[in-house]
Amino acid sequence: MLGSLVGTAAAEAPQEGEGWRLLFDGETLNGWEFRGKEGDNAPTFDAEDGAIVGRTRMPSNPTAFLATTEQFKDFELIFECKVDKDLNSGVQLRSTPKGTMIGAQVEIQNGLNKTGYIFGQGLRTWLSKDIPKSATLLKANEWNHFRVVAKGKNIKTWLNGQPLADATHDKIELEGVIALQLHGYPRIKGTEAKEILSSSWRNIKIRKID
Repeated sequence: MLGSLVGTAAAEAPQEGEGWRLLFDGETLNGWEFRGKEGDNAPTFDAEDGAIVGRTRMPSNPTAFLATTEQFKDFELIFECKVDKDLNSGVQLRSTPKGTMIGAQVEIQNGLNKTGYIFGQGLRTWLSKDIPKSATLLKANEWNHFRVVAKGKNIKTWLNGQPLADATHDKIELEGVIALQLHGYPRIKGTEAKEILSSSWRNIKIRKID
């Protein structure tokens, strides 16, 4: 299973000299900023062992993001993500550069049929209209390879080499930041977390496209 994932990721890995660059240097959070409600229960984002690791808090935490300080227009983005069971996560695409996070998001959660499809964060609607009934292939407790192509009002996604979303929507912005999401946890109000969960991202690379 792992060998298959590695092989797929390697087949899609960008080659040097093709305009790709790292958004995360593997060691620091330079070029990234926290977006969300500050406070003792705010989730944390840290650079650890070549990955950005977002962690929930106990007894609970609100939704928060780690966003690029740079804005992007049309691009191809690749990254790997590993998320704990029951934790909702995602990656924002061309979202608002300041204030409340609003914009397109690649949804990520184990066992969820909407994983890899496009949600409108802060827009109260799904931007993908082709969401399947069965869960998409997100491997639990393993690194999963995502590819995203954002061009104009259209966003396409791939998960571990499998094509998923092909979303065109007038609410998809033409420019904005990329951000890593850690959803509020627990999701049921009034309950308390019994453990700290995490979502991790690594090998985050981007290239501009015409």
